[in-house]
Amino acid sequence: MAKVVVFTEYGPPEVLHVVDVDDPTPAGTELRVGAAGVQPFGASYRRGVFAQYQPAMFPARMGNDAAGVVDAGGAEVTGFAVRDEVITFVDAVGYPDTLVTRTAQTVHKRPTMPWVEAGVLSASGQTADTALDALKITQRDHLLIHAAAGGGGSFAVQLAITRGAGVIGTANKPTMPTCATSAPRR
Repeated sequence: MAKVVVFTEYGPPEVLHVVDVDDPTPAGTELRVGAAGVQPFGASYRRGVFAQYQPAMFPARMGNDAAGVVDAGGAEVTGFAVRDEVITFVDAVGYPDTLVTRTAQTVHKRPTMPWVEAGVLSASGQTADTALDALKITQRDHLLIHAAAGGGGSFAVQLAITRGAGVIGTANKPTMPTCATSAPRR
């Protein structure tokens, strides 16, 4: 049996509990991996912040980021093998000890990347990279990034600096706003 984290009511982390589910079986171009990334959205969803717009169907699962080691693959899987370390994006099923995901949503994890970072890379990293691509950020640009200490913001700051842009980042503690800057590289 696989184990998955669910919640049956909105609330603090204490509403989370582990239940047993049938082991997933990959088919076609699916892989079975295990690990999860926890994003701020998941905590807000669990607390019911979005209940008016996106109500949970209890027992609810959450989690879109996952990383782990492939332990099985469907008959049509190419490019991945058992024991490959991978990062993947799933839709609200990312908190099990084993999950099935599609190869189209999966990439190989670099061996030097820590698991903690790999587990959150797909949502925050992809969001930041997509936004910077859409803005066509280059070394000629100066960029203001709000929530620079958050998931997407922290990746956006690093990726923008890598592209040579100057960055001004804002963050907020409940009682004290802060600001950090980086000069562009020329």
